[in-house]
Amino acid sequence: MKEEAYAGREQTQLKHLVLQEYLQGWGNKLARAKVGGRASLFYVDCFSGPWKADDEQADDTSVAIALQCLNQIKQGLPDPGAVDFGAIFVEKRKTAFDELQRLVE
Repeated sequence: MKEEAYAGREQTQLKHLVLQEYLQGWGNKLARAKVGGRASLFYVDCFSGPWKADDEQADDTSVAIALQCLNQIKQGLPDPGAVDFGAIFVEKRKTAFDELQRLVE
């Protein structure tokens, strides 16, 4: 992470660190602990926007980071089809929600 990109946005930096460090490890453990042959792993973000993305793809946002982590977890599983993956992103402001919707599509 570029420190200067988070000047004045320390809460965003912390959220991104948690996603990159904690979600990856926790998600791997949960996805491998299948009960009854199947597991579900859903990520829920109740404060998804707004973003101050560096580019049009918004790769430096929590939405993109979370989806990347989930994809990495899925790709690393011996049987990716045995786990249902999903993500729920919530944003109450209309303009931020519209941007969120564009991003996840």
